[in-house]
Amino acid sequence: AKKKDKKGDHASAPSFYKFDKAFTVKLQTEQQEAYLQAEVQLRVLDGAAQESIKQYEPELKHRIMLILLTKKASDLATAPGVQRLSNEIRETVNNTLEPPNPKKSKEKAEAKEPGDTAAPEAPVQAVLFTSFIIQ
Repeated sequence: AKKKDKKGDHASAPSFYKFDKAFTVKLQTEQQEAYLQAEVQLRVLDGAAQESIKQYEPELKHRIMLILLTKKASDLATAPGVQRLSNEIRETVNNTLEPPNPKKSKEKAEAKEPGDTAAPEAPVQAVLFTSFIIQ
């Protein structure tokens, strides 16, 4: 992977990858049962990122599903809660597409919560919910 000229890069229109179906999961039970239905789109760095997402799609869907299954309705009842979920999915997808170098991750072992923005060269820059319904 060659590093492209950073400045010229951002002029191009953003690319998105949309999962074909909404994710529907039963959330962790609190008072009553709740289900989440979420349509997920990924804002990707470039065409190469889009291609690797296609190749990894079954695994990515599985991992996103596992993350969603750990959530309670109350975790997702606020905008910051939904943003945290978005960040968590983004990190998981990026680590699936480009597994972290074990040498590097030693230093960052005490992993902090993922930030709101991805590393500039990460394949997935953002995870967007185009529909998010809890019932």
